[in-house]
Amino acid sequence: MSRHFFNYPGGMKIHPQSAWEKPGEAIDGPAPKGTPGTWVIHYPGSTSSYEPMTDDEMIKTLQQGQAQYLRDRGYSYGYSVVVSQSGSAWAARGLEGFPGVRVYNPASNPGKKRQDQQGNTQNFNAISRSIQIAVGAQNEASPAAVATVNEIIASQPDWPVVVHMDVDYTACAGDGIIAQVRTGVIGHQKTEPAPKPADEYVIQAGDGGYSLMRATGTDPTDHVAARKWYDVNYVAYPGLTVHAPE
Repeated sequence: MSRHFFNYPGGMKIHPQSAWEKPGEAIDGPAPKGTPGTWVIHYPGSTSSYEPMTDDEMIKTLQQGQAQYLRDRGYSYGYSVVVSQSGSAWAARGLEGFPGVRVYNPASNPGKKRQDQQGNTQNFNAISRSIQIAVGAQNEASPAAVATVNEIIASQPDWPVVVHMDVDYTACAGDGIIAQVRTGVIGHQKTEPAPKPADEYVIQAGDGGYSLMRATGTDPTDHVAARKWYDVNYVAYPGLTVHAPE
């Protein structure tokens, strides 16, 4: 079975559908429901603590998931990408506009699928993109999984990141992942600029002299300056306006 990657924009490596599908159980429609322009994070929802880590384990897990969807729901595995706890990424319905995605165009070809290696046509996820993280039970995503998920969602930096329970009546994506999304561990990683030293600052009651001096770029080991900033208990004098050094 093929294990090759497709290189996606930004250097992402995602295993294509052909790397794991079984003959006769290939990904097919219908088109998904969802909120346009949204990343939706999911988990398997299993009570088991098992987590597939290797390529072979992921292939088996994806095949079992697709077979269960076809048997119990009558349609294909309902995620754009599945990410393992070891950080590997696997196309299920795939990401539109990227290579190696089997596309589904219900307007021109109802109920059928079509292969477009360039990924330039409408496919399943023209509405929204969903990422399942293959955690066990209520576990958090591992650092490797978080890094991969954040790399994928960075391809659409203007899209909000939500969990499944935000858009439907469900407990998905589990306690661990929900907490990671709420706290921004999973999400768009923005680097905040380093704070600029204040030109001046009016000391408030309870301010610490050392931290204030550092904040304005003043050397806290300068004992001559220190006597102007804080008392013998290292508490800065309230109401005093202090300035950064020239």
